[in-house]
Amino acid sequence: MGIINKLVSLVNTKQENEIYNNKEKVNNTSSLSRSNIHKEKLSIKELVERDNSNKFYAIDFETTGLSIENDRIIEIGLVKFENNKITNQFKTFVNPGFLIPKEATAINKITDEMVKHAPMEKEAIDSMLEFLKNTSNEEIVFCAHNADFDINFLISALNRCGVSMKLTYVDTLKESRNLVPGLNNYKLATVANHFSIINAKSHRANEDAMVSGLILIKLIDKYLKDNAEKIKLEKEQ
Repeated sequence: MGIINKLVSLVNTKQENEIYNNKEKVNNTSSLSRSNIHKEKLSIKELVERDNSNKFYAIDFETTGLSIENDRIIEIGLVKFENNKITNQFKTFVNPGFLIPKEATAINKITDEMVKHAPMEKEAIDSMLEFLKNTSNEEIVFCAHNADFDINFLISALNRCGVSMKLTYVDTLKESRNLVPGLNNYKLATVANHFSIINAKSHRANEDAMVSGLILIKLIDKYLKDNAEKIKLEKEQ
């Protein structure tokens, strides 16, 4: 049994590595050119300069695959951070309208049975937007690890639901590479481990979103410390 378990573990690790590498190269983006969604990616420097670093939403999706054209979101995780604390959360399974490929289930452990009675895409997106309602009219800022993957899936879903909005976001993968050089890789688990952040359930939307948000807090803190003198001089000018 020990050998069998080890082989299974190696196969799962190989699948995770392949998905991680491929997620950075999502190619099916032709539908995005027809989008009514405006997206803007911010660096942490820009986030701090806009004074938006104290409030953001960490977001993560589990999906049936890597194609924004043909695949669908099956789990949404959205975690609100204010002043370095989690203040609210939204999570839901989403029924994709077709069977989940076994390759996806092997990674995120989400089965057809788990999403059978979940809301369909339109209902899930509407509930998410209700959660995001912003009475103060402040700019909503998202963060995610390898954010282009999640944001492009979100744009595709919003397009199908007939929603227009602006998506401003920070990519903790890109910012980790800039601010924490020298790691073996920049997977979510690796960066989280570097900052001593524990992920209770990896490859699940809510938990991965939470970890991404905690990583952003660490990265903002590092940026502010590394650039303290420069920021002070700029404020004095």
